[in-house]
Amino acid sequence: MQVLAFCLLPNHFHFLVKLAERIEIRDAQYNIQEIVEDENRIGEIISEQLRRLFISYSQAINRQENRTGSLFNRNFKRIELTDDEHLKYLFFYIHHNPVKYGISNNYQNYKYSSFKAYMSKKSTEISRDLGFEIFDGTDGFITYHNYFHEEKSNLILE
Repeated sequence: MQVLAFCLLPNHFHFLVKLAERIEIRDAQYNIQEIVEDENRIGEIISEQLRRLFISYSQAINRQENRTGSLFNRNFKRIELTDDEHLKYLFFYIHHNPVKYGISNNYQNYKYSSFKAYMSKKSTEISRDLGFEIFDGTDGFITYHNYFHEEKSNLILE
């Protein structure tokens, strides 16, 4: 799984990920192209992978904070992207979330977002090259993020 974008906020978070070509579940190898046609099966696989991520994260935080119990109040939502324009909008939406919720007045400086990783030359776990490729380069990425996409507001995930 490749992380393309993220934003961590006090009461929720967003991750934009690309599935790996091959995944392993319960010691079985799957080629994602072989199962992608079965919407229920792919949904189960994605849900299982995210469930593992959330459990691992919760366990780590619980150990760190010497606490027990659930960290999350609601189940996660996932959507399948069907076109490139929707994909680009999700980058924008995720990176602009701190401004939307009044947590920051500048999405470019928000500490807990992948936007800064895109603008940095430092090593990162973000799939920066793929992200820039989606926008036809760094300039396209920046231009798209600097434009408010009101006409796409029907795509918002809330």
